[in-house]
Amino acid sequence: MKPNKIYISPGKRANLLTAQDIAFIHTVLENEYCGPEEICSMLNDKNLRLKLLDKKTLVQSLIKNKEMLNISNYFYYFLLCRRVMVEAGLNNPAFANNITAFLFWKCTGCIARSWNL
Repeated sequence: MKPNKIYISPGKRANLLTAQDIAFIHTVLENEYCGPEEICSMLNDKNLRLKLLDKKTLVQSLIKNKEMLNISNYFYYFLLCRRVMVEAGLNNPAFANNITAFLFWKCTGCIARSWNL
């Protein structure tokens, strides 16, 4: 399974992670999971998605290796916002989603679909 985009939520407003986003997650968490297929399966499971995206090692890798990043802008902003929100005790994913969509719009001028977490 190597499409350009991976759907992570069903329905009309399905949200997308790029193949590069999935590859980044796999590279960072390769010791914890078998492969990209398992990661895609977890991302498609609403109960497991946030557990995967909330891994501190994802944000730590963003910060350490930012010059080597090849991930989508939205995914980058979401990981950073989500980490800040979780550490502040604001665990509702809608908060990070809305802030990420706003930051993405302000920085790129593009309107992004918020993820259906």
